[in-house]
Amino acid sequence: MVRERVGEGRFIEVFVDTPLAICEARDPKGLYKKARAGELRNFTGIDSVYEAPESAEIHLN
Repeated sequence: MVRERVGEGRFIEVFVDTPLAICEARDPKGLYKKARAGELRNFTGIDSVYEAPESAEIHLN
């Protein structure tokens, strides 16, 4: 969507592919813990589906 609005050649998508366990371990605000406890709803990766980008120019593992 952004790619179409900005224009070809002016937008670079970077996908930082971090495992969920690492995201949870590095969560200084405790948001993943709250989401797991049901205190936060629609939290991406917990109770809301995460869709990885299909055509990122850069993919970091």
